[in-house]
Amino acid sequence: MRWQTVARLVIAAVGIGVAVLVYLQLQVRPVAEPGPDATFLDPGVVAAAEDGRRLILGADGGATVTIDFKALRQRADDTMEFDEVSTVFDKDGISHRITAASAVATGRAGPTGMQPAQVVFKGNVKLSAENGISVEVEDEATFYNNEQKTVIPGRMSFTRGRLSGAGVGAELFMAQSVLWMNSDARLTVAPERDGDSPVEASATRIGLAEAEHYMRLEGDAVMTQQSQRLSADNARVAFTQEGHGITFIELRGNSAVRSTDTSVRRPNLKAGDINLAFADGTGLLSSATLVGNAALEMPGANGSSTISGSQIEASLAPDGETLTKLQASSPVVVTLPVEGPQPAKRVCAQGLQADGDSARGLTRAYFSGGVEYREGQTGACGRATSARVATAETLTLDLEGSLSSVKSALFQRSFRVVDGDLTATAVDGRYDSAAEALELRSPAGATRPKVVSPDMDVIASEIDANLKTDAFDARGRGQQRVESTLKPSPSAQTPDTSVGLFERGKTVTGTSERLQYDRTAGTAVYSGAVFLVQGDSRLGADRVAMDVAAGDVTATGTVRSTLVMAAATGTAATKAAPTRVSSDKLVYTDSARAAVYSGAATMDTASGEKLSGERITVTLEPVDRKLKSMDVAAAKGMEVRVTLLEGRFAIGHTVAYDAAADRYVVTGIPAKFIAPASEPGKCTVTTGTTLRFSRTSGVGSVTNQGGAKGTTLPVNCVEVIK
Repeated sequence: MRWQTVARLVIAAVGIGVAVLVYLQLQVRPVAEPGPDATFLDPGVVAAAEDGRRLILGADGGATVTIDFKALRQRADDTMEFDEVSTVFDKDGISHRITAASAVATGRAGPTGMQPAQVVFKGNVKLSAENGISVEVEDEATFYNNEQKTVIPGRMSFTRGRLSGAGVGAELFMAQSVLWMNSDARLTVAPERDGDSPVEASATRIGLAEAEHYMRLEGDAVMTQQSQRLSADNARVAFTQEGHGITFIELRGNSAVRSTDTSVRRPNLKAGDINLAFADGTGLLSSATLVGNAALEMPGANGSSTISGSQIEASLAPDGETLTKLQASSPVVVTLPVEGPQPAKRVCAQGLQADGDSARGLTRAYFSGGVEYREGQTGACGRATSARVATAETLTLDLEGSLSSVKSALFQRSFRVVDGDLTATAVDGRYDSAAEALELRSPAGATRPKVVSPDMDVIASEIDANLKTDAFDARGRGQQRVESTLKPSPSAQTPDTSVGLFERGKTVTGTSERLQYDRTAGTAVYSGAVFLVQGDSRLGADRVAMDVAAGDVTATGTVRSTLVMAAATGTAATKAAPTRVSSDKLVYTDSARAAVYSGAATMDTASGEKLSGERITVTLEPVDRKLKSMDVAAAKGMEVRVTLLEGRFAIGHTVAYDAAADRYVVTGIPAKFIAPASEPGKCTVTTGTTLRFSRTSGVGSVTNQGGAKGTTLPVNCVEVIK
């Protein structure tokens, strides 16, 4: 846009017009004695002419200026008065014309004192040239020789091709090639093509400096160009040396740049002061510096991204829309809209540096100095909200073209995230916004990552969390094991009712090499030397899977458990006491209230009995932790052994214990009950297919297949106790 063209042409037209009058004064001669018809002339006039033409000759003797006038009067004080003046002259090979209703030249100035000090053009003053320039002055224009200044007190306007302008009051400084329009000033550049928008500028005052290639706008400065509206209290526009376009714009005071076309994605800017640089050739914005309450807005398909700070510096790709570099200083606030699967975000920090390239846009953003990251309900930073909030010393975003398209986020040093009722902490944390996946890490020797939720707390060397489902995968490292606390569900009943293998209303602490917990699914999987504790209850295994909601438990690999159970009411032992069971596998089903231990299962009861077999099933009462029954089964070809108090034991293929009756039933082919005899080293062996006996006494009944009675024989104890 050739803003300075108007300055150059107006200066040429007005300046040369004044020179014409100077030369004209030197050429006028006194008139002869006036005739009778000249009695109307002013007695102060010493020379006059009518309907005349004067020529001013150049150094080569040729005419350089032609002056036509209706009347010419020269007074005794050297004042020269012209009526209906039309002056034609050449400047740089271009013909110019100045017309006015009148012109008055007064005073003396110049090196020889022969030039007029002041020339006043009045009435319908017009300046035009063959190159298309046209300047119109509504009232008058006054040239001051000593100051080399022309003053237009009233309204003026000009046009040249697609360029036009107007103002009220103007000053032309010829020596400096400067034109000021002092009030209600405006400039317009008409579009080259139909349908395009014009380039416009307006302000209280507009100054054009041709020699120095710049323009100033003072007071309510407004410019529109390239589908952008620029406004400020004052502005300065710099042009290329050749005058072909804008290179730089300074906006000062209440500065703003707004896009006027919603179909383009050019940035909107706001600050106290703004500096803008433009690309050579295209005139599109290439960089911007914003100082004082700065804000940059990048329009997007789903909304705008905004960056605010005390100062912002931005660089753009050749398209004038794509950010390639961004820097902002404290206090930095970045607000990002919903982007595909990613929710709205807000980031607050002390500093921001982002970079990328023209092809990809922004690829990385680094926030520093007390970072706060909010996702979802992006309320004001520092205020309580239900949104997902993360804090750290620094934050690095991997981007896919813009700040709103976040690939991953790396929080470093003192990381903490609050997501509803879940809190996670670590030295560092990496977050995938689209997947809502979180990685918690801490270097060796530092405080380990931790997750705290209403249902589960965990401390581990590494924790990967899915915030969408409130699930996490915690892992230990080396000698460091995963430490966990499974807490009572908020929907639990009274604390003395049971759930699963552990009591409801009480926490279960554990250690393991790994823990996978899914709050939504209600599952917890412990693996690697698992050890779970609740009071005196214990469960150890290579792997433990818990359905927390249903209360079911599956443990595999070297299962070792300690269950605190009370005997049935009415039995000798009613107080809750620990029972120890070991096996290769444990499956507890809470709906059946049954724990099935399988694979070389052994049990040591609280009262001193010991049972062993391929499978031991422990069934609890429906509403409390009292033992209901125990069932033991042998593998094919193997046997079940029950060791009772006072040296008694039983052998068979199955064992069933009824806690309410405090009675055992042993079956086998045969089943045996062995008890010490009165004679030392001797035992009595009762044999049958079904044996029934009290836990604290001898055999109550023995039956064989077909209804035959069993037998009781004395034998050496060493023959049956193996």
